[in-house]
Amino acid sequence: MNLRDTDLVNRKIVYAVAQVAALSILIASLASAQSPSPFAVETNIKGVYAYTEPPAGFNPMTASAAELELYGYPPRPAANAPAKALATWEMIANPALKRIVPEPQQRASTIGQSKTW
Repeated sequence: MNLRDTDLVNRKIVYAVAQVAALSILIASLASAQSPSPFAVETNIKGVYAYTEPPAGFNPMTASAAELELYGYPPRPAANAPAKALATWEMIANPALKRIVPEPQQRASTIGQSKTW
């Protein structure tokens, strides 16, 4: 084997080791993925979470952005957002509403399939 062939083999080895290292890092990061919040409950669909009731006394209307995120509420609209956006958010974030933890079902897509009527 000449010097040129040895150099090519060494480059291929370094490239393969780099690929294995990158794949190992990716797998480790996916394995250590956690729920988005301690109040999130994993559903029967991987990567989909529901949120339990926030603690007694929690008021989303006066909560900080970080607290809203922690308890699974959508972000409050910006101050310059249309009034309808704020009204919709207030309806969704209403503290009188009770949360349920759904059991979503993953179904095959029927988009693009025609039906005979």
